[in-house]
Amino acid sequence: MISPARPHARFAARLTALAAATLLVTAPAAAQETFKVAYIDPLSGPFANVGELMLAHLQFAIDDINAKGGVLK
Repeated sequence: MISPARPHARFAARLTALAAATLLVTAPAAAQETFKVAYIDPLSGPFANVGELMLAHLQFAIDDINAKGGVLK
């Protein structure tokens, strides 16, 4: 039971319930969306060889995950 003397506790409980309801409603929609991945290593200049190698590793990992059904499976 939440005490009326602690209104912030009541607000936190309502906020938690709202967040849980939002997750339940939006979870099926998220399964259909595309995930974007940011890659910020250099692809030119003196460290291009490292950046290109890591980009190839990242692309391999993405292809492997997608082949298994995606990140939500």
